[in-house]
Amino acid sequence: MGRDSFLFKNEYAITDVSYDSWIKPLELFQIDDNKLYLTYSGDQNTMTLSYVTRKYAMPLKVTIAEITGIQFDEILVISQENANQIKKKKYRTY
Repeated sequence: MGRDSFLFKNEYAITDVSYDSWIKPLELFQIDDNKLYLTYSGDQNTMTLSYVTRKYAMPLKVTIAEITGIQFDEILVISQENANQIKKKKYRTY
């Protein structure tokens, strides 16, 4: 476990199980219009994605700002399917 994850877990009282289940599977997808989009490699159902966003977006937003100095307007957790659709739209040739 790195220093930053240790600080994050301690600052927000996140257990190892919660961290491993909900935070660790998050991956950066893209940054667009000052919004940070993350994909979740775990269960892709809407309830899970909503839970992760609702429970952890603000702690992530604050922690990212503290570590990097970058303040995002919003952090969104999206499904891999939605990420793939965004990629297709973005790279579509006409």
